[in-house]
Amino acid sequence: FILLAYLPLSAVGIYQLGYQIGTGLQVINLAMNSAWMPFFYKHLEDHTQTRTIQKTTTLLLVAQTLVCFILSLFAPELVSLIAPKGYANAHLVIPWVAFGFLAISLYLNWANILYQQKRTGAIAFASLLSIALNVILNLVFVPKYGMLATAIATTASYSVLAFITFLLSRRIIAFNYDYQRWTLTIGLAMLLYFASLLVPPYSMLSNFAIKSGIVLLWVTLLLALNVFGQR
Repeated sequence: FILLAYLPLSAVGIYQLGYQIGTGLQVINLAMNSAWMPFFYKHLEDHTQTRTIQKTTTLLLVAQTLVCFILSLFAPELVSLIAPKGYANAHLVIPWVAFGFLAISLYLNWANILYQQKRTGAIAFASLLSIALNVILNLVFVPKYGMLATAIATTASYSVLAFITFLLSRRIIAFNYDYQRWTLTIGLAMLLYFASLLVPPYSMLSNFAIKSGIVLLWVTLLLALNVFGQR
């Protein structure tokens, strides 16, 4: 609604396309979380299962980060394949939305603790703060920066939601996920993505080869840093 108030309908359509593509990660998030929740709820406070929970959540996060990374890297190619040239700028929106939903991946891990402890009020509190931040950022920056401001506001508000939920969950149960591996997984993906922006565009086939190589480099680095192994 804020976009409609400040931008032409064509810009809103471009944003909606980029957002819908980025939403692919959220579909995967919800599917994975639904499958994982029964085991997590049952064994959260069973210390014999702590390592299993840590390892499984790390592997899930690697898979979610992979989807985010692929969507972000291949955004221009995805848009060119499914939409007319007039929608080309939708690729600018996709990485911000994808990384925003990656923040939701993190949020779900901490929200699951609150749900398991029946602290739904804390989740509502965090959600309201996130929504308020999103609205404020849109009102302040959309008139000047357009649809990209909305995409960045989405990432910022989802990141704040994840951080507040983290703080609230720690006050209830200080469960230690494998934060070192989480940091390596997401940090390397972000570093390689922003480094990829320095590579000049070539033909679609050449871009596909280069970007596939970047994804393989990310996986290789995770293997070399023992993200998938035992500590």
